[in-house]
Amino acid sequence: MWALLVIMVSAAPAPAAGAPDAGAEAKPPTAREMAQLFFLAGDLKRAIDAAIRCIQTDGRKKCEPFYRALVEYEALIHKNDQLTLPEAKSYLEWDRTISPDKPGKLTEPVIERYVKGPLEAARAAWQRGEREAALAAVERVQKVDPKNADAKQLKAELTR
Repeated sequence: MWALLVIMVSAAPAPAAGAPDAGAEAKPPTAREMAQLFFLAGDLKRAIDAAIRCIQTDGRKKCEPFYRALVEYEALIHKNDQLTLPEAKSYLEWDRTISPDKPGKLTEPVIERYVKGPLEAARAAWQRGEREAALAAVERVQKVDPKNADAKQLKAELTR
């Protein structure tokens, strides 16, 4: 019996180098990370509550701009489908402040309406030979998202 146990233990694969120890506790997410997760999921109330906890635990200097972006974002959410170009630009900037790597769930319709849709319209106008209409659509996108690589590339192609 002992021999079988020794064989089984010696045959078990060794943990990979650098792999976390199964017994080690995982570090819980910070208040800011929780706020970002709630934001990405579209739960602004919980995101703002977590941002307030971030201010309380990590201090104003680290969390105040993040919290302010969440509050400003929330102020425009009710008119998500009728933003002016400057409001849409601010909306996207706040989204990037809150979650630099991925847009929030509630931001996706704004990106579709003010960036992706107009870029598709610009490409369609260009294919129809309507260069001025295409250029105007691209410039509207750049007013909302000045760093948009697709808009920059399309504008360069249109102005050749």
